Amino acid sequence: MAFLQSKREKFLMSVTALVVLAGGGYLFVGQPLFAMYTDMDTKISNAKSSWEEDKESFINSEKLRARFEKSREALVIEGEEAEKRQRILQDLTTLLEETEISPQSSQMNSTDRIDDDFVIYSFSCKTIYTDWPKLARLLYEIENSDAILEVSRMNVKRNNRRSFGDQEQAELVVDLEISRLVENKVERRRRARR
Repeated sequence: MAFLQSKREKFLMSVTALVVLAGGGYLFVGQPLFAMYTDMDTKISNAKSSWEEDKESFINSEKLRARFEKSREALVIEGEEAEKRQRILQDLTTLLEETEISPQSSQMNSTDRIDDDFVIYSFSCKTIYTDWPKLARLLYEIENSDAILEVSRMNVKRNNRRSFGDQEQAELVVDLEISRLVENKVERRRRARR
């Protein structure tokens, strides 16, 4: 029996060898290279998205640090007790004027101490004639203020009396109590001396 004697046998053997080489090359070389390429593409995509998240986190952390520093600076008010109260009242009045809100009466409430490190000053603003958008703007400004402000109490009523000149269009009558946190450096200095 003679092997590969005819042209046809040679041709079939050549085609078979080519198919085996191509299939083996695909299975043992091509497929692993393609898998490595897709893995690298996935890794690059993941690394890029991770880098974007890290960049965004860094930018947000810088913004938060800047806001923290502003808040920390706002905690400190220099001067005697009366000067501090006057400064806080002035800041609060400015905030109310910016939001176009004017209370009929306002007063300083008592102060509360927290762990001898901080003092809470609170102010009552009574009988504010306003509407919902102005009240919302005031609350937004209080929330986003650099000073550590908080609305301790709020009482909102619908304005039933419509005979108050400017206040004819006011929908609401609001009573607010706003608190401000301030660092108590004087007490710290006294303790440090002991």
